[in-house]
Amino acid sequence: MSGKWCLVTGGAGFVGSRVIRALNAAGVDRIVLVDSFSRRPEKAAGTSDLRFADFLDYFSIETLDLESLDRRLPALDVIFHVGAWSDVLETDVTKMLRYNFDHSRKWLEFGQLRGVPVIYASSSALYGKSRLCRVNDPICERPFNAYGLSKLLFDRWVQGHLDSLSVRSWDSGSSTCSVHVSFTRHTTQASRHASSSFSRPKGT
Repeated sequence: MSGKWCLVTGGAGFVGSRVIRALNAAGVDRIVLVDSFSRRPEKAAGTSDLRFADFLDYFSIETLDLESLDRRLPALDVIFHVGAWSDVLETDVTKMLRYNFDHSRKWLEFGQLRGVPVIYASSSALYGKSRLCRVNDPICERPFNAYGLSKLLFDRWVQGHLDSLSVRSWDSGSSTCSVHVSFTRHTTQASRHASSSFSRPKGT
């Protein structure tokens, strides 16, 4: 990486904190950590061993348009968008779409504005109870909660608006976690997508 900064949303969470630790291990500490401690203040203590140099409250993103966000943040090399409203029991679809779909869309649009790659986390929750999981196959995408729906709708927005590389894989420690990697480019057409299929592990 150059002397620019990295930004990690959900940086105090399970995945985000590990992204920051990996960056720190690589000698990177010019990091903007984006998260919120309003619902879970105990998460703040978990950042004590993380090296980062700026903080932005996750929910403040709602009050910032792209131009304001551009003025607020330093020059970036990459955006790791792994933060989300991940309460699978949440029934308020409007809230879930605001914090997952709208926030994610803003980060990808900001990446386009800055010309920097955005790597974001999707979720296998968008497959719901489907036994066969194939990327970009609507037959397999059957979310049964608001969280899964919010992730699916954003994936489809990416596929419809951006040239992206899409990868979903099972986390080694969980049967309900996946990662979707998207490298945004300066285009509004989705022209290339990597696809794969896999069966849901037995007993899940």
